[in-house]
Amino acid sequence: MRLDGHIEISARGTRWVISRSYDLGDNGARNLGSSFAASKVDDWCDDTMTWPDMLELYEELTGARFAPPTRADINESIKPQLRRAFQEGSLILLATPLGERTPNEAERGVHGQPTILEPPAPPPAPRRPVTPPKTLHSFAIRFVDELGTSISGVDLRFAHGGAKDDGTTDGNGVARLEDSPVRTAKATIVDSKALRKALKPRWDQVRGDRKQLDESQGVTVVRLLGDNMPSFDLVADKLRIVSIQPSVSRVRLLGGFFGSEKCFPFPAALDGMRAVVLACANHPSPTLFIVGHTDSAGTLAYNDKLSIERADAMKDWLTGNVNGWMKWYGDGIPAEKRWGQSEDSMMMLALPDGAARSPEQSLVCWYQETRRLKVDGIAGPKTRRALTTEYMALEGTSLPKVVEVITHGCGENFPDVPAPDSTDTPQNRRVDCFVFDRGLGVQPPPPGKNSSKGAPEYPEWCRRAIDTEDHTHDFARIRVQPRLGAAFKYVLRVGSMAYEDARDEDGTIDHQVPAAAGTGTLVIHLPGTGETYEWQLQIGTLDAPGDASGMQQRLANLGYYSGPVSGTIDDTTQASLRLFQEDFELKVTGEYDAATRDKLRSTHDELST
Repeated sequence: MRLDGHIEISARGTRWVISRSYDLGDNGARNLGSSFAASKVDDWCDDTMTWPDMLELYEELTGARFAPPTRADINESIKPQLRRAFQEGSLILLATPLGERTPNEAERGVHGQPTILEPPAPPPAPRRPVTPPKTLHSFAIRFVDELGTSISGVDLRFAHGGAKDDGTTDGNGVARLEDSPVRTAKATIVDSKALRKALKPRWDQVRGDRKQLDESQGVTVVRLLGDNMPSFDLVADKLRIVSIQPSVSRVRLLGGFFGSEKCFPFPAALDGMRAVVLACANHPSPTLFIVGHTDSAGTLAYNDKLSIERADAMKDWLTGNVNGWMKWYGDGIPAEKRWGQSEDSMMMLALPDGAARSPEQSLVCWYQETRRLKVDGIAGPKTRRALTTEYMALEGTSLPKVVEVITHGCGENFPDVPAPDSTDTPQNRRVDCFVFDRGLGVQPPPPGKNSSKGAPEYPEWCRRAIDTEDHTHDFARIRVQPRLGAAFKYVLRVGSMAYEDARDEDGTIDHQVPAAAGTGTLVIHLPGTGETYEWQLQIGTLDAPGDASGMQQRLANLGYYSGPVSGTIDDTTQASLRLFQEDFELKVTGEYDAATRDKLRSTHDELST
């Protein structure tokens, strides 16, 4: 083989001369120098044509044998030994004039033995086949947490080319696989429980608002979710970085899902409860952490207790704990917190067949009759237990028994919307439902049953929630004064909410209802006559009071008009105007004059505040 164009090299009579010593004057041969020779060792060892001679040189020089050598053997043993032999003069690289034959052993004598054969020997035996070295590769993977801190001691299994090897991350979070003949591999975490054990102490701490790693930074983000861990594809000679991060989700029920002093969750919470159940179902091993809140009406101590009561009531609903709800009907419960007819009505009307009942029939009697209970019209313990059991079993609102549920209260200390002290704010009467990994628990752990103002844990739970699903319940107020001249019963339906009660002849119907519903239906029944009236209510922004449609809306809300909001003053509208004018001692004309308009606006506004 020719090197650098004109240097002819032979080994044992082939095309190289590598000798222990040589007379530089013989045949014009010259020594190429130890540094040059040493610099060529890497090339010769990496060339498949010259590699067998390099291996034989090494074996003759050291007596070592490899079958076959690995890349590490070549780089760490063979190459250094050959370079050292040239540098120390044990081996000499010679060049002869171009075209001249290199002397053989018989012609050169003892002083010119080619390679390292001494003394002259018979022709060598056939050389054993030497497998050229394969190109070997290394793989590396690094594990860090959400802030980029290394995770050491993670046991891995590397799968490569049909082989499997184990590894463990070092102090830098790196695990390596060396000397693999393939260019791709897979790494799998062997023990997810050990990984949790390594991460739990750091995740139990409040981490603050430091920025977490994301995939835009060239890392692979993996949420620690159950025991099944993904495999990670690796490419030879390229480091892959994996960030293991907490898996926390949250469902919020915002905006007045509770009465001002009670813990009964309104039926409007049904969709939110189903979302909580679904969030738990999407986690292989969930811990549900329910956090209750209040508005600022009441003392701090009162609100701390009330927030836990709300969280516990939600837990009882989700777990089907009927006894947990039945206790709120007890005589020992303070009157402002005690459940009664209002809660009974809301549950009954939320049942799938609740809308089918005739308004002439008592709601309790209807329920008892259709459920084959004793029909006495009294919502006693047996009726209420049956009702609570059925209500809690509504589709999609029950958790599997294996789900761990923990409750906590934040009182008024973390409002969703700012509000002055001692303020009744429905939006702040709410619950947060966090889904944590059961193997890790709630992180950071709650500071007891309640969180005080400024406690760092609640903001940390919110920061760790990678996704939040909000279920809102914004309220509008409906006040209707029917003026029917007799006592009446009514059913008010707005969205998913339903209200049933009775009033005397001067009574006013007054409820907070879901504003997003837009419309509602009010049905009034006069027990003495059997007459029934039905109104379609508009909820939200009213048209201007000077417009015919705005006039019709206000008359409807006050109970004078039951027709469509058409914007046309027809006979029905004029009849309603005459009734209004008569009640408020205005000139009865049936016309929408200035005096009638001003009185209608002021009366409506007064009842709406």
